[in-house]
Amino acid sequence: VFHIAADPDVRASAGIPKPVFESNTAATINVLEAMRNNGVKTIVFTSTSTVYGEADVIPTPEDYSPMIPISIYAGSKLAAEAMIASYAYTFDMRAVVFRFANIIGPRSSHGVIWDFVHKLMDNPKELEILGDGKQSKSYFEVSACVDAVLFAVDNSKETFNFYNIGSEDWISVTELAEIVVSEMKLSDVKFRYTGGTRGWVGDVPKMQLSVDKLKALGWKPETTSKESVRSAVKSLLDELNYFE
Repeated sequence: VFHIAADPDVRASAGIPKPVFESNTAATINVLEAMRNNGVKTIVFTSTSTVYGEADVIPTPEDYSPMIPISIYAGSKLAAEAMIASYAYTFDMRAVVFRFANIIGPRSSHGVIWDFVHKLMDNPKELEILGDGKQSKSYFEVSACVDAVLFAVDNSKETFNFYNIGSEDWISVTELAEIVVSEMKLSDVKFRYTGGTRGWVGDVPKMQLSVDKLKALGWKPETTSKESVRSAVKSLLDELNYFE
């Protein structure tokens, strides 16, 4: 079972904690129960970098502790990981869990790139940026992420396997905004910052994952955060027929 379904909106999760728990944690237990009752032995689960909270080790490895989530979304995902581990060991299952950086690419319906593009379509002279623009994070293209997931599933043999997936660098929100402006062929855009070190309640201002554990299996990331962002912006603009 590839369990990918979730409510992924970190910002919105602060306002709807119970539905997020039901979508991300309770639903995972339902999947595990269905597997147990039908003799299905392997689950692949997509978790998140936010389970680490505000880590003081960057790049952050999988064995970082203590893991202290600071958003409802992150807490719901970490709780789901715990239930998956307990089912794997109790009922002789195999689990492969992935903690993603910011995964971006075609057909996205939310996120910072989506927000910036739509804001600039409404007002091409000014862009509101949440926080101070110094928040720095890792971004990774979705097709490369899928390749990494399949590689790890094929090469993982433990009862409970868990890996970070992302690029080996990060970029700031301001740098990301500059890429969006460039790809939209705009000029003289004023950046207006809302202030503060984080964009919203539960935002982790600094995030870059260590991918050494997955690299030890023979995988390596082929793209940087900037390359992934630029590709994602181009895909979104194509989907919106921006230049037509």
